[in-house]
Amino acid sequence: MTVADAVRAVDFVLPALEIVDSRIRDRKISIIDTISDNASSGGVVLGSRAVSLREVDLRLMGCTLHSNGELAAKEHTA
Repeated sequence: MTVADAVRAVDFVLPALEIVDSRIRDRKISIIDTISDNASSGGVVLGSRAVSLREVDLRLMGCTLHSNGELAAKEHTA
């Protein structure tokens, strides 16, 4: 499979935020614990607006996280 093949196979993209969580106390975690803990994934929040992959440059994506109207964090892909 080439990059071009992968691009052709993608209908749309959505923003996503992974919520990391673990049921393992004190983060003393082995690879076996990680697998049984579902890779420490607590959940995923997906955006609501699907966009064609051809309409965006994923290398330039970023996000801001606000809490109670205040900027809490910002990040970018590049």
